[in-house]
Amino acid sequence: MKELEILERLIESRRELPIKKMELSSVTDKAKSFIQQQEISILEMSIADDIRQLRLIINSQDSSHAHSKMIERLFEYENAIRKVTASHLISRNQGLVFQNRLFGIIQSDLRQFAEGIKIVPSSSSNLYYTSERTDGILKDKFADFLNSEAQSLRKLNPINFPDLEEFAMTFMSRAISQFPLN
Repeated sequence: MKELEILERLIESRRELPIKKMELSSVTDKAKSFIQQQEISILEMSIADDIRQLRLIINSQDSSHAHSKMIERLFEYENAIRKVTASHLISRNQGLVFQNRLFGIIQSDLRQFAEGIKIVPSSSSNLYYTSERTDGILKDKFADFLNSEAQSLRKLNPINFPDLEEFAMTFMSRAISQFPLN
């Protein structure tokens, strides 16, 4: 089985698992409950096996492509932020009510590449800037953070989809840790 096929199966299994668990909570018949629990166990074993298989496939063309795209995207955001001269602050909430929407936008891009999506539209040219300190992050500091993230990702070796996914999924916690709310 090819790497992207395993990755697609993993993503589908991860989507299916919470649904199965939710269905189990509403089952009252013991026989049906037992069958549901078996299906959940099989799904969890399949997820673990797919992750193990993907970790064994290192530096493949597909995961290397995703790795390169993730690095490029971080540099793309960094460069877009550095080019703006009008404000010293980039908006955390990006015009929405979510306090860390900026981090979520970037994490979403990274996650999509880590899920094997080849082309991910960029929001780097549509970022909001602000003069409000409560919503703002110093743009140069955030650009430096993105550069540091790209350098860390560049050092990732060997390259495989589970490690790329882990990097993407932990991006927001690293960003929040680096830029706590005022």
